[in-house]
Amino acid sequence: MPWQHPAIQFPPAAKALRDGIVAAALSQGRSEIDEARSRLHSVEAAFVKNPTAATAAGSAALENTLRALFGADLHLLVVHPYQEGVGQGHSYSRHLSAPNAQRALAAKLGDAWDRHKPVGELEAVAVLLAAQTLGTFATGLHTLCQWLPLPELCQAERRAQQLLRLESEKSQLPGAPLGATGSRAD
Repeated sequence: MPWQHPAIQFPPAAKALRDGIVAAALSQGRSEIDEARSRLHSVEAAFVKNPTAATAAGSAALENTLRALFGADLHLLVVHPYQEGVGQGHSYSRHLSAPNAQRALAAKLGDAWDRHKPVGELEAVAVLLAAQTLGTFATGLHTLCQWLPLPELCQAERRAQQLLRLESEKSQLPGAPLGATGSRAD
């Protein structure tokens, strides 16, 4: 036996009520959409330049200048004692010797997962910054970062400056008057 689809008819009062609601909703929706469009057209697109983007643009310009100067495709690699697994030492006190820096650079160049590593015959120019104290190391990094503003180099400079600040502030008592020794005279 085949199925038959019966014709459903709304009562005239319900149909009039439904048509009135739909018309009211559409007219209100149109006014909301028109209002939203007018607000969107009045918004001016003004974007703040991200400081990281400015640093990246400066690094890209420096890299392009170096490429033009040397006439070759350059890859800049930075190794510093604050990188994970590179520097030796305990806690905050980290150091890096020249042979260990050379091994770390060789490991970076031999990374099989790096799709951007250079291929073919390679030549290298190395800059080694050596210092006896953290203060002279931080000063040397600051000077080098001004001359060659590579992001990893500037990161090492910020880290050294922060460690220097931590070293100088760790013996100060917060809120203590000048000359306070920390002992109580009761």
